[in-house]
Amino acid sequence: FSKRAKLPKFHSRRDKQSFTVPQFVEVKENKIHFPKFNEGIKVKLHRTINGNIRHATLTMNKAGQYFVSILVEKEIKPLKKNKNKVGIDLGITSLATLSNGKKYKNIRSYKNLEIRLRMLNKEHSRRKKGSKNKEKSRKRLAKLHLKIANIRNDYLHKVSRQIINENQVICLEDLNVSGMMKNRCLSKSVADVSMSEFVRQIEYKANWYGRTVIKVGRWFPSSKTCSKCNFVVESLPLSIRSWECPKCKIKHDRDTNAAINILNEAKRTVGTTGIACGLGVRPESNQGQPRAKQEAHSL
Repeated sequence: FSKRAKLPKFHSRRDKQSFTVPQFVEVKENKIHFPKFNEGIKVKLHRTINGNIRHATLTMNKAGQYFVSILVEKEIKPLKKNKNKVGIDLGITSLATLSNGKKYKNIRSYKNLEIRLRMLNKEHSRRKKGSKNKEKSRKRLAKLHLKIANIRNDYLHKVSRQIINENQVICLEDLNVSGMMKNRCLSKSVADVSMSEFVRQIEYKANWYGRTVIKVGRWFPSSKTCSKCNFVVESLPLSIRSWECPKCKIKHDRDTNAAINILNEAKRTVGTTGIACGLGVRPESNQGQPRAKQEAHSL
């Protein structure tokens, strides 16, 4: 080992295994054809494959399930522009609270299946190492973890797409999620709600469909500021979900007020700092060709 690179990492055979076929991939009559698999492999199609196939990735997950993800290139169907602007306050009680008063609940996929997860963990720890029953219990545990992740991701995709469809400008707070994870009282709930993944989905969908994403600084006191008169209270514990402004006597819902403040702060900062320039804005084609995106289909 000449030490010109980092030490090699150990890869367990129980981890996710995959390989990619960059060319010569065809899908015909519920069969996928790879090189050296001339007869084809039977698959359950998740959706019709539309577009030019770029490559396919065959994956075996930790639960022993096999999937084929096909990357295709297709034209973007731009969404109709509208004049809607929305501020979003992310949280634990509600996944997202919008400045128009709409709230998306936190489905708590991990918490709802936590008892079942504990039972399977206990069962797995009691099995004899190297036995067939140990492997069976490991697969059952892996399937439950996948179920939790799939429930969460499905919900996040539906909510993020609805927000993108309905609004032209989306204003978010630049949250320090890694710092929130260090709080031992909140870390499990923060991980369950998956804020970073939700923001990531909004950003890439905004980039696809011509929407604009604006981020407000994490130190902006969105919850403690009155959206009516801009009065800032000294302290506002997390346990207080609604409060009354001591100056203008307006009653606020904590999350809705924060979302309105995020929207107002984004409007104020766009003209001075140019935060919105680039992020979430789809670039125009230089040669007048139709814009295209790459989309992964799972079978």
